[in-house]
Amino acid sequence: MSNDTAEFLALLQEQNERMSQMTKTLLEMSELRTVECKDTIEIAPMIEEIFTDLAPLAEKKNIRLEYSGNGMMIGSDTLIYRLLFNLTENAIRYNRENASVIITVNEKNNQLYIRVKDNGYGIPEQYRLNRICFFLCYHRICSIFVALFSFYRTVVQKYNFPYK
Repeated sequence: MSNDTAEFLALLQEQNERMSQMTKTLLEMSELRTVECKDTIEIAPMIEEIFTDLAPLAEKKNIRLEYSGNGMMIGSDTLIYRLLFNLTENAIRYNRENASVIITVNEKNNQLYIRVKDNGYGIPEQYRLNRICFFLCYHRICSIFVALFSFYRTVVQKYNFPYK
């Protein structure tokens, strides 16, 4: 097999995986509005489970995973897990090597605040007003990001979470 053919097949496989992931995400999103939101969720054990699931990815880049705090909420265990998992996974993927991802959980005035912080390069100042466009162009994963952004937005709106 020639190099050109091998490169083309690798690209085709990568695009196929992206489309499969996007289709899966879109199917899951179509069911979001009907998900029951009656689970009592303790956040710290969920974060520990997410860290366990993402440990191999973090170890590849020598990224330290830390969390502090805890809180309780009522909602869909599945949706909140997925939201935190995706945020944490992205914090690892787009972070620097030998860095950290820190999740802090605080309760204040009967509100639960969850912050996922990393040491990534961040978004350059000139692109901060148009974060979505920069992310799409910078990471070249348009379709998956749009699907994930829609997932985040849907979950955030469902729970009326403030988002920064």
